[in-house]
Amino acid sequence: MLAIKIHSFVSEITNSSTELFVCDTDKEIEIVKEILQRILDGYNMMEQKNYTMDVFKEPFRVNLEEYKKWKKEDDAKRKKCEKTKDWNEYWNDRSPYGTIAGWFIDDEDAEEIKKIRTDIIRNGYEERDFCGYNRVKEYEERFEKICRSVNDWKGKNELIKKEVAKIYKEIEKEIKNGGDKPMWWDAPWKYSSYNFGLVKKLDGCIILVGTRDNSIPYDIWDAINRQLNGHNYHLG
Repeated sequence: MLAIKIHSFVSEITNSSTELFVCDTDKEIEIVKEILQRILDGYNMMEQKNYTMDVFKEPFRVNLEEYKKWKKEDDAKRKKCEKTKDWNEYWNDRSPYGTIAGWFIDDEDAEEIKKIRTDIIRNGYEERDFCGYNRVKEYEERFEKICRSVNDWKGKNELIKKEVAKIYKEIEKEIKNGGDKPMWWDAPWKYSSYNFGLVKKLDGCIILVGTRDNSIPYDIWDAINRQLNGHNYHLG
């Protein structure tokens, strides 16, 4: 059986194959856009294409304090919409910060850290040199026992969710009593391929992202990174 994980809520926000560039540059936004235009012009001339700046969303610069304030407001808004089921209120006029939320982690946000740990308990952890996820055998046996005993899909998921919460509390109790922490406990984002690192490292950087699936031509990625001191990440 092949289990395919969805990147929680963010998978519903971003395109399945969107490229995101983090550019560590002090250049002004307008200068960045001029550089991008020149890169596109050169590519169009060489390849006889007709790409325009429409392949990019509007670039923006990350301000960490501003991001943290927005994240709290966004989380509260999402929780409200989960109750009312009126998602138009959530999606309308959503900040560009929604592009990086979830992919980059605030290690001072206890709720966000708990979500990653919870996901690891349920789905396993990834080691960077290993292709795939390592499941914790002890946890997996508990989940399999539930799956064998319950036929109802919805009921099964609810029981597994409760079991995950129970395991989380057991780990916390073990740590409190002086026991060993799981190796992924303190920095869980390092053990998930769906997280690219800490959001605080983006402070002051300019973010570029495609407007739709594969909208930014692959052949210009290196040029963008060279000209704007960037690094690109694949959202999908």
